[in-house]
Amino acid sequence: MLDGEKFDIKARVHALSGYSAHADQNGLIEWVASMPETPGRIKLVHGEPGAQKALGEELVGRLEGEKIRRLEG
Repeated sequence: MLDGEKFDIKARVHALSGYSAHADQNGLIEWVASMPETPGRIKLVHGEPGAQKALGEELVGRLEGEKIRRLEG
């Protein structure tokens, strides 16, 4: 239930390795760049809006055309 509305959830659980919840911006970018498969989508959901925007811009700037197909934030 989300905001009083019921939703069907169609999701899978994946184990992530090599990821640290305390990584800095460069650590997160390097982690994405090291993924063996291209992410279909990256959704930035944690942190202040300005920090999310900065990370999103860096991801696109460094990895666009290589790893990032669509970035949501």
